Amino acid sequence: MSLLNELKAPAGLLLAAGVFIIGAIFVRSQADTALWLAALIYLSYAVSRSASMAFDGVPTAGLVQAAALEGIVGLACLVVLMIRRMPAGKVARCSTL
Repeated sequence: MSLLNELKAPAGLLLAAGVFIIGAIFVRSQADTALWLAALIYLSYAVSRSASMAFDGVPTAGLVQAAALEGIVGLACLVVLMIRRMPAGKVARCSTL
């Protein structure tokens, strides 16, 4: 029972973070915070899974795919954050390349 509790406890934090991230779709002032939070969560999962693979060996294909997807989503959040912080003129020049 204790192990199940320990496995489910972080789900509450992920649920709350997910609700905040989705809520930021409707509250524009929270968009940067939501992007930072999403990048932090997804990249931390990707790095943790990668470290686990290095120390414990490669898990099933599904978990390897999950690590790759988490890394891609986390990096995409960082790219969007960097683009949002660029001056408007630079963004226009970057999009024409």
